[in-house]
Amino acid sequence: VALAPLGVASPRMLDARTSAALTRSAALCVTSRYHGAVFALAGAVPTVALWPERYSLQKMQGLLAHHGLDDWCAPLSAIGTGHAERLISAAWEHRGAIAEHLASARPAARAHAEQWWDAVAAVLTGREPSIPG
Repeated sequence: VALAPLGVASPRMLDARTSAALTRSAALCVTSRYHGAVFALAGAVPTVALWPERYSLQKMQGLLAHHGLDDWCAPLSAIGTGHAERLISAAWEHRGAIAEHLASARPAARAHAEQWWDAVAAVLTGREPSIPG
């Protein structure tokens, strides 16, 4: 369903590659799904995560916290209470600063991830790992 006048789209289920590309092209991602948040944050897209249950809360808040954005998370039940709407409005208002923050942090996060996976590969091939700080 697309709400063209508002510029809002809720696409049908897509394959991961298409979904990731679409999400990375958004100005703001509002999602109740973990991988939607992963795709958005990897593309420096401001994200509001609305968690449907406590398991998702742990994953989504942890993901957002990893990017310094753990305040951009609320329960899905906040829709209709005004809280979710205020959170989404604030994210929209500050989307430029949030995107800038995500983009500036990306090189260090990428380097850390590469070091981490190099350490994993070292262990799996019998070498001594160099653990990133």
